[in-house]
Amino acid sequence: MFAGDLQDKHPYLYDQGIWIFGDWDKALRAAGFDPERMRLRSFWNGEKVVLGIRALRKQNLPLYAKYVMKNHQNLFSEALRQYGSWNKALMAAGNAVIPRKTRLDLLRELREAVESRRDISQTLRSEIAYYFGSLRNAKIALKTDAKLLSGWSKVKSSLSLPRCTVQKRN
Repeated sequence: MFAGDLQDKHPYLYDQGIWIFGDWDKALRAAGFDPERMRLRSFWNGEKVVLGIRALRKQNLPLYAKYVMKNHQNLFSEALRQYGSWNKALMAAGNAVIPRKTRLDLLRELREAVESRRDISQTLRSEIAYYFGSLRNAKIALKTDAKLLSGWSKVKSSLSLPRCTVQKRN
């Protein structure tokens, strides 16, 4: 069903599809096919990249470069081609906050906010969404991250044993 193959091997079929439906994409849709899926290469523009990033956001998937590069190679490479960098593509899609903190730092901040029962700031929520996809995913990571579970928090350190004092002997 590739247009090039039909033009070479069955030009009458291709010509009929164009004549009846106006263009080859419309002919494919009328036959029940998705033109984008039928092509070996799909066409990406800035709008399609932005829609792809927003689709990841709606699915609560992480938006950091390493995750997208590994799991959505086409989107990532086209974002680089269209915008020059992943961060510029994110900003074009409306993701204004791109954290400068590490994943572990964000988990620590979240843990401290949860343990002290204070509200989680909108900035922290945005940074968490960038790395984890959603606050829910971050809370799951908070409960399962081995490095974080073995570490100390401000709340834990305030609950530690009282200090021992050494008395001088004469």
